[in-house]
Amino acid sequence: MLEVVELTMFACSPDYPEIGFTQEGLVMFFQFCPIRDLVLCGANIFDDDGMKALASAQFLETLELMDCKEITDAGMRLLADCPSLVNLTLRQCDGFSDVGVTEVVRARKLDSLIVEGCSQVSVKSVQGAAKSVHFERDCPGYGRLNRSSLMEIMKRVTRTSDLSSLSLVSKRLYTIDAEHRSTIRVGRGLWPAKEALLTLCSRFSNLRKVEINYHDWTRGDGNQIDNQGLLTLSTCCPLLTDLILSFCYYIDDSGLAYLTDCKKLVSLRLNSAKNITSSGLLVVAVGCKNLSGLHLINCNKISGNPEWLKYLGSDGSLEELVVKNCGGISQYDLLLFGPGWMKLQRFVFEVSNLYNILRLRDPSFVANYQHSYNFCCESLKDLRLRGIATVEEIGLCSLLGKCKSLQILCLHFVLGLTDSDMITLSQNCRNLKSISLQLEPVVGVGPQGRVFRMPLTDVSLKALALGCRMLQIVELAVYSRHTSYPEIGFSQEGLATLFQSCPIRELVLCGANIFDDEVMKALSSAQFLETLKLMDCKRITDAGMRLLANSSSLVNLTLQDCRGFTDDGVSEVVRSRNLDSLIVQGCRVSWKAVKGAAKSVRYDRNCPVYGRLKRQIAAKPEDCPAMSSMLSLEDLPDALLAEIVKRITNTSDLKSISLVSKRLYTIEAEQRSSIRVGSDLCPAIDALSALCSRFPNLLEVEMDYSGWKFHWNLLEKHIFSLHFPVLRDLTLYIDDIRMGCLASCKNLMSLRLNSVSAIGSCGLLSVAVGCKNLTSLHIIKCNHIVGSDKWLEYIGSAGSLEELVVKNCKRISQYDLLKFGPGWMKLKKFEFKFKRSFNTYEPRDPCYVDNYQYGYDFCCESLRDVTLATIVTKPEIGLRCLLTKCKALERLCLHYVIGISDHDIITISQNCSNLRSISLSQEMLLCEIPGGTGVMARTPLTDDSLNALALRSHMLEAVELMFYGCAPDWPSEIAFTQDGLVTLLQSCPIRHLVLRGANFFDDEGMEALSCAQFLETLELMQCVAVTDVGMRFLAQSPCLKNLTLQMCYEVTDDGVCEVAHARDLESLTVESCNQISVEALHGAAKSVHYKVDCPSYYDRYKD
Repeated sequence: MLEVVELTMFACSPDYPEIGFTQEGLVMFFQFCPIRDLVLCGANIFDDDGMKALASAQFLETLELMDCKEITDAGMRLLADCPSLVNLTLRQCDGFSDVGVTEVVRARKLDSLIVEGCSQVSVKSVQGAAKSVHFERDCPGYGRLNRSSLMEIMKRVTRTSDLSSLSLVSKRLYTIDAEHRSTIRVGRGLWPAKEALLTLCSRFSNLRKVEINYHDWTRGDGNQIDNQGLLTLSTCCPLLTDLILSFCYYIDDSGLAYLTDCKKLVSLRLNSAKNITSSGLLVVAVGCKNLSGLHLINCNKISGNPEWLKYLGSDGSLEELVVKNCGGISQYDLLLFGPGWMKLQRFVFEVSNLYNILRLRDPSFVANYQHSYNFCCESLKDLRLRGIATVEEIGLCSLLGKCKSLQILCLHFVLGLTDSDMITLSQNCRNLKSISLQLEPVVGVGPQGRVFRMPLTDVSLKALALGCRMLQIVELAVYSRHTSYPEIGFSQEGLATLFQSCPIRELVLCGANIFDDEVMKALSSAQFLETLKLMDCKRITDAGMRLLANSSSLVNLTLQDCRGFTDDGVSEVVRSRNLDSLIVQGCRVSWKAVKGAAKSVRYDRNCPVYGRLKRQIAAKPEDCPAMSSMLSLEDLPDALLAEIVKRITNTSDLKSISLVSKRLYTIEAEQRSSIRVGSDLCPAIDALSALCSRFPNLLEVEMDYSGWKFHWNLLEKHIFSLHFPVLRDLTLYIDDIRMGCLASCKNLMSLRLNSVSAIGSCGLLSVAVGCKNLTSLHIIKCNHIVGSDKWLEYIGSAGSLEELVVKNCKRISQYDLLKFGPGWMKLKKFEFKFKRSFNTYEPRDPCYVDNYQYGYDFCCESLRDVTLATIVTKPEIGLRCLLTKCKALERLCLHYVIGISDHDIITISQNCSNLRSISLSQEMLLCEIPGGTGVMARTPLTDDSLNALALRSHMLEAVELMFYGCAPDWPSEIAFTQDGLVTLLQSCPIRHLVLRGANFFDDEGMEALSCAQFLETLELMQCVAVTDVGMRFLAQSPCLKNLTLQMCYEVTDDGVCEVAHARDLESLTVESCNQISVEALHGAAKSVHYKVDCPSYYDRYKD
C-alpha cells in the first residue's frame, strides 16, 4: 500500500556512489508498490535506466528529482511515457537540457512544473509548459549558508525534539548540532544505559548540563546508569558545569568520586539519591573547587556530619544551598557552615513533617552568649524556611538579624517565630521586596492567660511598615486544622497600616477572617496595587467590592472561596477596572457576571477547600505564590490570537471563546466568516442586522427555515447587499421575492437555493447578471425556476461556473441543461437528479437530430465529478452524452439511469483514464436477450462493463454497486456475475467497496476479496449469500480496517468474531443482522456501531 516515498542522500560524492541502494533495488521498489509521490535527492546511482523503470510506473503522479546528476535528455524522453504524471520538480539536475524537458511537457499535460538550479534548462523551454510553472536559475538551500549562520540557527532552536529532527536533515547539521548541543536529559528511555550514555557523550562532546532522571522507574525498565556512567560523563564531558541526578539508585559514593575530574562543575543537584552519603559529598566538595550551587532533596543517608559542611564553608565558593527533606541534616548542622555564609546568596531549608519537628537542641548553643552564632551572611538575598522549630534555641531564625541584603523571604510554618524576629528583620533588611508568611495557631500567653492564636501580631506588621519601605509583594496565609477559626493576631488596623506605608504591588490574603469591607476601603487607596488574591476571606461583601472598584492600578484579581459577595459586587469591579485577568472559584458568583470581564477569565463554581489549598501552597515553598506571574492574553499578539480563533471550527466553541474576554470577542467577530441562522432568529430583521454589524467579514451565510410554517420577507430591506460586501457563499431555505438584491454582492461565489418556492427564473437571471464571480450554483426543489428560460444560457455564456447541482426541480429537464453551451468547458462538478418515480419518461429532446454527430457539440474536458440520478436517456442521448466527453473525470455516479448500457461504460473506460470512483445503482428492466430471441427482466449492465473497467481504469479506488428489486433467490436478475466482479478486484487498486443487494456474491467472492491487497473499507448490505465461511476468508484480508454489515442474515457471531480477532479494525458497523448479537461486538474495533433495525438501503433515493 506504499504510495509516498522520499529517498534523500546527503554528502554523497556525485563521482563515487557511496549510497547503499542500487538502481536495481529502486526499480524493483517502483514495480511492486503503487507509488504516487516520489522524491529522489542526491541519488547519484539513479540514471536513464532508472527513468525507464519510472516511465512504466502506472500510478506515479508526482516526481521530484533533486541533485540527480546522472539523468540525461535520454532519461527525460523516457519519462514522457509515464501515464499518470501531473507534477514534476527538477532541482540542481545538470545532466539534461531544454530538449529533454520539452519532450516531457509536450507529451504530458502537467498541472505543475518547478525548475530550479538546472544550468542547461532555460526559462523559454518551460513557459506555458504546465498550469503552474516556477523557474529559478539558482536553487537556494542550506548548503549555501555559511557555518556561522547555521550555528546561529541551531542556537535559536530551544526544544530538544526540534534539535533532534533538525540534526537528521543533513550530515552538516548533524555535525553542528553535535558540536553545539550543551544540554541533554536522559532517563528510563535510555537503554542499554551504559552503551547509550557512552554514545551520547561521544557525539555531544561539548555538553555543559546533564540531567539523569529515573522518576517512576521500575526494574522492568532495565538497568539504570550506575557508577560507570558517571565515569563516562567525567571522561567524555570535560566542559560539564551542571549535573542533576534524580532517583538514581545505582549510584553511590564511589560513582560520585568520579565527578572530581569535572573541574568545571558549578552546580550539583541530588534528588532521592538514597545510596549517597556524607563521604561521597565530601569527596565532591574537595575535588570540585568551582562548585557554587548544591541541592540536596530527599537524600536521607547524607547526615549533618560537619566535615563536608565545614569544608564547603571554609572554601567559601557556594552561592546557592538548598536542603529539603533530608532526615539526617538538621538546622543546627547548617549553622556550622561557618565562613560559607558570607558568599551565599540563596538558602532554602525545608522539613516535610510539619507535626514532628521538635528536634534535639543545638549542642553548641550557650544561653546569653552573644557570639553563639558568630557568622556573617550579608550577601544572602533569598531565604526560605519551612517546617522548622526554634523553641528555646535561636536556630536558623538567627539569620533574620544578619541578612542585610535580603530581598525575598518565605517563612512557612516556622514554630517559634515571634514578633521580635520580625522587628529584627525590619531593622536589618531595608531592601526586602517580597515576604510570604504561612502561619498556624499555637498556644501562647496573652493578657488574659494562655490563648490559642497565630504567633504574629500587629507589632510585626507595623515593624514591616516602618522599616521595609521597598516591600512590593506580600502574602499572608493562615491555616488551621479546625473548622472554627482561631484568633488571628493581625488586626484590620495593622493591615491597613502596612498597605498605606509600603508600595505593595501584589497582595495575597488567605484565611484572613479579620479582613472585611473596612480594609477593602484601605486597599482601594493603595495606588501601586496591581494584583490582589483573596482566598477564604468570608467577611468581604458587595460593599467592599464596590470600594475595590476605586483601586487605581488594579489589573489582576483572584477570588477563591469568598462567599460574602455576589454578582453585584464583582460586576461593579469589572465595569470600573480594565482587568487583564480575573479568576473566580468557589464563590457565590455566576458565570454571567464574569464573562468578558477581563482579557483572561477563569471561572469554576467549585474550588479546593481551604485546608487543601493551603497544603498545596505549603508543599511548594521554593515557588513563593506571591512571586508567581500569570501569562495573560495581553502578552499574546493579535496575529497569534487570530490564528488560534481560525483553528476553532465548532460554532459552539467559537461562541464560548468569544465570552472569555473583550479582546477575544472583538477578534472572533473580525475572523468569523460563516454563520447559519433559522427559525430562532427573532425578530428576524433586527436580529439579522445585529449579526451583520457584529460580523462584518462574513463570507458564507446559511439561512435554514425548514419546518417553519409562515413566509418571511427578509430581503426587502437589502440587508445582504448593505451589510455583507464580501459575501461569497449564501444558502437559502426560505421564500424570497427580491433575489435582485443579491446582485449587489459582487464577491458572491456560491449560491444554494433549497425549497425556495417563490423564486423564479427572473430572480435567478438577475443574480447571474450581477454576480460575475459566481462559481457554484445549487438549485434544489425550486419548482418555479424554468430551465428553458434565458438564465441558463446567460450563465453558460459567462463561463465562470465550476459547480452546478440541480435536484428535483420539475421544470428543469436534462435537455434544458444541454443548452448550457460554453459553460460546460469550465464546469468541474455536475449533478442532476429527478425525484424518484417509476414514470420518469420525459419528452424527447426537440433539438436532437438522429445520426447527426454535432447534435451535442460542446466541450466538458474539465468535468471531474458527474452524478446522474433517475433520468431517462431513451431513445435520445440526453445527458448520457457527457460520458463520451469527460476525459478528466475522476468520480462518476449513475443511479437508476434508464437507457444506460454496456457501451456507455466501455466508452467511459476508454476516455476516462483518471477515473477513481464509480457508483452504479440499477434496477430490473426489460432487456433484449443476446441473439434477439426475446426479452428478459434483469439489470441492464453486464460483465462487459466490469471487464472494460478492469482493463483500462487502473486508478479506480472506490466502487459502489447497488441493485434494487432483485429477488434474493434469483441471481440471474442481476447481469453482473461473481467472475466479473473478481476480475475488477484483481485488476484495480480498490480501497473502498460497497455491495448492496448483490445476491450473486457469495463465499467464493469473499475468498477473492481476501486477496485484494489494497482493500481497506468493505460494506455489505443485503448480501444474503454471504455466510460465516466467507467471513473467515475475509479475516485474511491484509489491509481491511472498516467493515459494515447490513441485512446479511446468514452471518452469525462466529463469522464476525473471526474477522475481529484477525484484523485490527478501526470501525465495525452491524445493522439489522438478526444472527449477530451485540455481545459479540464488544471490543471488536476501535469504533463499534450496532443497531437491530435499519432503513431500507433504497430509502436514500426515494425522494
